[in-house]
Amino acid sequence: MSNATLFKEYLDKKGIVPETRNSETSVSFEFQQKLKTGASGRLLVVLEEDTLASIYALDYISLSNTARKEYMCKVLNELNIKYTYFKFYLSTENIVVLQCSLPIRNNTFSADLIFNLLGNVLGTMEDEYSGIMKAMLS
Repeated sequence: MSNATLFKEYLDKKGIVPETRNSETSVSFEFQQKLKTGASGRLLVVLEEDTLASIYALDYISLSNTARKEYMCKVLNELNIKYTYFKFYLSTENIVVLQCSLPIRNNTFSADLIFNLLGNVLGTMEDEYSGIMKAMLS
């Protein structure tokens, strides 16, 4: 059974119905999510050919002033130093992305672990949202 199927069954048991997309090499599960601050965005779980699981927080923060791009990259790099397993970066569309990736080897996939990491990614975005916004607007 594929990791995507295992994760889908796990979500089904929890009554969670994400938007699902299939490609030749991966399956993605998309969740619309709202932060306590009111900001809305997406959480995306991408399971690639049973070898990699990646979780992304997308569309919560958009850099509207591209003149501050270099400064914001420094701010995000400071967050990358703070967090071992998470990576913050600006996408080509100047959207702040939070990513967590986990290699999967020798049938070690755990739907529960992916779901818990999904919660950790959301919690980290919650924790860092105001600081990122403050840096962007200062």
